[in-house]
Amino acid sequence: MIIPWDNVKALQYQALVIAGYGATTVVYTDTKGKERRLNILPSANKQYQDVVRFLIANAKGASIDPSLGKVLEYPPKDAMVDTLIIPLSAMGVFLILLTATLLYYYSPTITASRVYPLLVIPFGLLPMGMTMKLIVGRFRGKRESASKKIFWGISASAGPILAMLTFFVISPFSMHWLIGDFYMKTGDTDKAEVHYGEALKIYPESIDVLYEMGKVYRKRKDWAKAFEYLKKAYEQDPSYWGPAAVVLLPDTLMKMGRYEEALKMCEQILKDHPNKIDIARRINKKQDEIIYEMRFNKKD
Repeated sequence: MIIPWDNVKALQYQALVIAGYGATTVVYTDTKGKERRLNILPSANKQYQDVVRFLIANAKGASIDPSLGKVLEYPPKDAMVDTLIIPLSAMGVFLILLTATLLYYYSPTITASRVYPLLVIPFGLLPMGMTMKLIVGRFRGKRESASKKIFWGISASAGPILAMLTFFVISPFSMHWLIGDFYMKTGDTDKAEVHYGEALKIYPESIDVLYEMGKVYRKRKDWAKAFEYLKKAYEQDPSYWGPAAVVLLPDTLMKMGRYEEALKMCEQILKDHPNKIDIARRINKKQDEIIYEMRFNKKD
């Protein structure tokens, strides 16, 4: 495509560019007098600068966006570094959120769950803040060294990982719990049991790990041991349990054929959760199942 320079009406530049360079748009009129636009995609290299310089030098009759000149003022090396640290920063944000969630969930106590997530502040949020400051500084006319940007960009991503490692050093209980959950989800109940067991050696009253250990034995159909762990977990704090979890107690007793105990367990759960409609619905349904199975087995 050949565009006469006299037909070029304007050179426009992308208004806000976080990383690298922005696109340049050549506004011109075609042979029929209709306005057209030609977008030139950016690239963080000297060739793109040369293209912009060539356009500015030759489109003398065109209106030129003043911000287009900033392409010539900003070195390609710096633009390339900006292009690199933006995805690093995005990954850092994701890792900060993931790490804070893991630290909250796998904390050994409720009190600890309010403290451990704070590790992401020095390890993750501060490097992220420095990275954002360096990026925004570009729009204030500040030129920071490429090495400084890369250092803080990598720190923003590596920091949350370091926070997580520090957390597991401080709380080996949490590490065993997490690994146990991993093996449980992959179906390896033997390894899950080992790590849950190690976690319980450190914190024997953990409702979550006791509950998970109960699920391990339910998968093996070792109903007696499953109930032992589930009951111990439930007795720690009945209010901690939701409908899907609490129904496992009478269900496990039912699977052992201990129907009377299962019905008593249902009554106890309803007593412990007097105003929980969702729990009452699940338990009432389970009561019907227990009564039906008990009558069916008596007929046999």
